[in-house]
Amino acid sequence: MHQLILGGARSGKSRLAETLAVDTALPVIYVATSQPQDGEMNARVALHRQRRPAHWGLIEEPIELARVLREHAAADRCLLVDCLTLWLTNLLMLEDPQRLALERDQLLETLATLPGDGHTACRADVSDPAAVEALVASVAEEMGGPIDILVNNAGVTRDNLLMRMSEEEWDTVINTNLKGAFNFTKALTRPFIKQRSGRIINIASVIGLIGNAGQSNYAASKAALIGFTKSVAKELAPRGITANAIAPGFIETDMTAALDDKVRESIIGNVPLGRFGSPDDIAHAAVFLAMEPSGYITGQVLTVDGGMVM
Repeated sequence: MHQLILGGARSGKSRLAETLAVDTALPVIYVATSQPQDGEMNARVALHRQRRPAHWGLIEEPIELARVLREHAAADRCLLVDCLTLWLTNLLMLEDPQRLALERDQLLETLATLPGDGHTACRADVSDPAAVEALVASVAEEMGGPIDILVNNAGVTRDNLLMRMSEEEWDTVINTNLKGAFNFTKALTRPFIKQRSGRIINIASVIGLIGNAGQSNYAASKAALIGFTKSVAKELAPRGITANAIAPGFIETDMTAALDDKVRESIIGNVPLGRFGSPDDIAHAAVFLAMEPSGYITGQVLTVDGGMVM
């Protein structure tokens, strides 16, 4: 099985990938692409090392990812690559366009030859409508059949106080979190209408419901995403298409793991269930909304937050 886990920085991608790797019950090799350049990155790497099972294998390779995959991929082994973003950043820092193109092309070629059951990893700038249209067409062709489920999960943060927030920080968050969902939903609307079915699941946030100081751009993007979801649900319901949003609360991620005990206690004090959620809590909610038993649910916001927002 090939799985690509997407999300913003410190969104819990690594923890979810590690959980899935454990669930395979296969020997695991962890492929680390990071090159720690400062104290913060060193701390994050140390946290990841402490969290990983001691019996896992480890390969550290910041550049030649395709080679590592070719040499170590096997049907009876799980390779966990953490992460593609750092790998790409390392290549960009070389300032060598030819090397970048070479490693990129080799990786794409290698992915197509890896053992697995047909999952495909694709890439696109979600804020670019043309790139999204091309990706949707490519995935449909690769699958040889209709696309049934869309989960808009791409998201970033650029936190800052409003008076200090730059236009770039605002635009980056809006273009990724909101425009990205618009682009993918629009690209799949016609196919969904044609087949008279489809599930659209947008990952919002409780911050879009209650706001948060220092996150006006993020709150605006998630609040708008919720409004977008409800409007899409009304437009497409007559064609048998549902659209819902999930609003996660505080989830156990690399970012929340870095919080000191006093801050964690303060946050948990506002969560009736008395704990942070896990990435699996969000995944299970998405699976439910994608399944047949949820077919009579549309235009709703499912808060997965331990009761923080009622």
